[in-house]
Amino acid sequence: MFNKLKERLKNWSQKFSKKSEEVEETKKKTKESKKQEKAEKKQVKTERKEEKKAKKVIKVQEEKTEEEKKKSIFQKFGEKINKITISEKEFKEYEEELEMILLENNVALEVAEKIIKKLKEDIVGKEFLKKEIEFEIKTSLGDIIREILVSPPDLIEEIKEKNLEDGKPPYVILFCGINGSGKTTTIAKIAEHLKSKKISCVIAAGDTFRAASIEQIKTHGEKIGVKVIAHDYGADPASVGFDAI
Repeated sequence: MFNKLKERLKNWSQKFSKKSEEVEETKKKTKESKKQEKAEKKQVKTERKEEKKAKKVIKVQEEKTEEEKKKSIFQKFGEKINKITISEKEFKEYEEELEMILLENNVALEVAEKIIKKLKEDIVGKEFLKKEIEFEIKTSLGDIIREILVSPPDLIEEIKEKNLEDGKPPYVILFCGINGSGKTTTIAKIAEHLKSKKISCVIAAGDTFRAASIEQIKTHGEKIGVKVIAHDYGADPASVGFDAI
């Protein structure tokens, strides 16, 4: 799941980065057009200055100083053309797509909204080097996801702590998910892990609907030496769990 999400997020960041570059390129062309227009006006102005140069030396010197100021402005602009500032409008265009990518990969809506909100705070209105924008977006996403993820519990320690309390029911782990997601195999792996840690356990064959599900879990139980509690197909899954407890 995480590899798929990582790939989708990578594609999204590339697409977002490309769009930002296109917007910046449009801005660049517009500014260059204005620059050309100013240059033409400057040329006309310079020609007029040359005609009056002999009579108005002082005025020419003042205008020359002004031209140097303009040149400095263009030099500063030239230093910034390789940088991109992401606007809120640009981010909004891809916000919904990012949300769908997260939701399609089983990220809870509340968490998805939190990720998007934090990413927006991190990148909107900030200036990035054009060649580094995709890297910055992916890095920010990675940091946000790592920040909001909750560390998984120590299963072995939790079970041991509960077993110390007299009269308490056993530690129950419920597995649910769509067909083919690997539930049965995972159950067997965890049961074998518990057994290796000297923790006794039983498996309840609660899937009483899917064809061959009971036989499948029983086969796993026999291979690892763990008892499997099972009823007939069509039985109430809750009754299987009750008997297992």
